[in-house]
Amino acid sequence: MIDLIRSMFSTPEAQADAYTWAAVLLAHAMIGAILTAILTALNSGRAWWAAALVSTLYGLIWEGGQLLLSGSEIWDSVLDWVAVSCGAALCAAIWLHRRGIAAAVAGALLLILSIGAGKRR
Repeated sequence: MIDLIRSMFSTPEAQADAYTWAAVLLAHAMIGAILTAILTALNSGRAWWAAALVSTLYGLIWEGGQLLLSGSEIWDSVLDWVAVSCGAALCAAIWLHRRGIAAAVAGALLLILSIGAGKRR
């Protein structure tokens, strides 16, 4: 697993085909959701705090590191961070039974997916 993480960090790329691009976008959202669920469970259900921490630390450490050390493109890093943040917010909203917020975040993620995949067709 560590080798996979090292490989992902050192070789950032913006996928050219629509299917792969969409899969990677949703994978980033799942990273945010999974990390938020774990932190929320470990911190007495403080879901918004967990989502904010996941979003902030992912953006600073992972995407910031890729920009500085691996030559990532700024817009690719921003998009990855937005997807992780959407996943984190979606998880927090679901955890707290905030259906309207969950639907809005899911809709935003689907809009990003539709636009991005459409540009790659």
